[in-house]
Amino acid sequence: MANIVVATIRVTGEGKDNIKALFEQNAVPTEWGCRWDLREHGVSIRCDVAHGDGITFDQDTLVIKGESDYQPPLRLAATLSSQYPGLEFEVFGWELSNMLSQRWRFRGGEGVLLDCIQEEDRDEPEIVYMRDGQQYLTLPEWVAVEDKSYTPDDASP
Repeated sequence: MANIVVATIRVTGEGKDNIKALFEQNAVPTEWGCRWDLREHGVSIRCDVAHGDGITFDQDTLVIKGESDYQPPLRLAATLSSQYPGLEFEVFGWELSNMLSQRWRFRGGEGVLLDCIQEEDRDEPEIVYMRDGQQYLTLPEWVAVEDKSYTPDDASP
């Protein structure tokens, strides 16, 4: 069974309307909203309008919210960022089976893990990625890890 993630993809830069058009052209209506069927990119994202999913603009940022199998939103952002090198893609996802929230940035096909938190039934979330490069995740080979200052306060999407 696939791991499910509730994902938000934020797109900034010139040409983000092309990404909006790509999603709209590949929308398949469903009883709960739609499914963005982006098979050429290896992903299908479910859009449940009752849960606030869909495509919106937040100031000058295109925001796409939906639910999918875990890895495909990252592969989609990597593929689209190589096809549209002037755009920046940020993917925030809440991985349901492992209780991980992760935030990634993609530019020019390169993926960078910004932060990752494991949240359980406790007062403080556990940081599972740290700035010194210590990792507690198995990352895809194409992912670079950014060495940056990180605190739990930075984890808010």
